Amino acid sequence: MIKPLLLRLAGPRFYHFCASKWRQWIGYPSVTDHFGRTGVHEMRALLIYISQPFISPAPTDPASRHAQREMALILAEVLDQNGFIVDVVDFRSRRLPATAQYRLIIGIGELFMSIRRRNGTSLAWLGTGSDRKFHIEQQKKRIDDLEKRRGYRAPPNPDRENDPQDLSQCDAIFLIGNDFVRRTFDEYHGPIFQIPNIGFSFIQKFNRNFEQARKKFLFIGSRGQVHKGLDLLLEVFGTSPDLELYICASVEYERDFVNCYHRELYKMPNIHLIGILDLAGEKFRTVATECAFVVLPSCAEGISGSVIAGMQTGLIPIVSPASGIDVDDFGMLFDDCSPTSISEVIREMSDLSPVELEERAAAARQATEIKYSPENLRHTFGHGVQALIELNRPAVPD
Repeated sequence: MIKPLLLRLAGPRFYHFCASKWRQWIGYPSVTDHFGRTGVHEMRALLIYISQPFISPAPTDPASRHAQREMALILAEVLDQNGFIVDVVDFRSRRLPATAQYRLIIGIGELFMSIRRRNGTSLAWLGTGSDRKFHIEQQKKRIDDLEKRRGYRAPPNPDRENDPQDLSQCDAIFLIGNDFVRRTFDEYHGPIFQIPNIGFSFIQKFNRNFEQARKKFLFIGSRGQVHKGLDLLLEVFGTSPDLELYICASVEYERDFVNCYHRELYKMPNIHLIGILDLAGEKFRTVATECAFVVLPSCAEGISGSVIAGMQTGLIPIVSPASGIDVDDFGMLFDDCSPTSISEVIREMSDLSPVELEERAAAARQATEIKYSPENLRHTFGHGVQALIELNRPAVPD
C-alpha cells in the first residue's frame, strides 16, 4: 500500500532515485536456507538474483509486477528439488555470505561477476539477454540510424544486469533465450543451458473481433524506446493512417524522445499513447482486446516478457529475431528492422482473414501454455542443473 502512494505523490523517477539511494544505505535483504534443508541436503547453492520474492508477498501495484518474481521462486524450488540448501542474495547487494561453502553459485550482476572460481564450486551465469558485445553493437546501430533519420542522438539503454560480462570464469550459462540469442554467445565455449522466460499467471486469453482488430497493433515496453524499436513503429504508423498503434510504455519519461516524435505521439489520431498499465487491470484488457497483434522490433533481448504477456491474451506476435520469441507458424519475423521492412510485414499480416487470425491467436496462446510456461522452466532448468552437477562431480578415487 505504501509504494503505490509514494509513486503517486513523488512520481516514478524521483521515487526510484530515492529508493536506490535508500537501498545503498540499508542494503538489500538476503535469505539463508530458504527451505530449511540444513541437515537434509548435503550440497549448498547460492542464487544471486532478486531476493524480494522470498521475503514479501506478491505486489499489487503495476510498477512492481514482473514475471521475474515467479521465475526467482521457481529457480530456487528446482535447486531444492535437486538436493541443494538454497541461499539467496540480491544481485544489487555488495557482499556475499561470509561463511558458506557453495557447490553451485548461479546469478547475474556485478556481485556475481566479482566471484573467482574456486575448487569444488561451479559458477553458472544466468543470462537474461543477448551477449554484451552483440547488445552494444546493435544498440549503437539503432542510435546511429535514428540520428541520421531525425538528427536526435538517443542515450543508450541502461543494462546493469549484463554489465560487466566476463564469462571466462563461468563453468556454464543458463540462458533465457532462444537459438538466435544463443548464437550471440559464439565466443563462449562452455555449456549453455537454454531456459524459457515465462508469462504472468493472472493473464487469460481475451476474446476479440478480428475483423475489427486486424488493423490494430499493441506495443508493450518499459524504458529504452529506441532500443525497443518504438521510433521505427512511430515512423511507420505515422504514414499509415488506416493502421492503429497502441503504446503501453513509459515513453513520457524520455523527454528528448518525446520531443523528437511529438507529432506522432500526440497529433496522429491513429497512434494512441496509453502509458504503463497494470497487466491485471481492466484497462489493459480493453486495450489488448482492441488489437490483433503485439509488435516489438527490438534490437536485443533475451526472450521478451512483454511479447509473452501479449501472446497470453491471444495477440499474434510480430517481432524482430533479436526479441528472442519463436513465432513458429503463428507469428511473423521482420526480415530486417528498417521502416520499409516493418511496413511490409505489418501490411501483410493486417490483410489476413479473420479466420486465419483466430487460428494464429489460438496457437500463440498455446505456445505460452507450453513453451513459455512455469512447468517448462522447471523442466529445462532442472535438466541443466542435473547436467552441471554431473559435469563437475568430484572424481572418486580408485
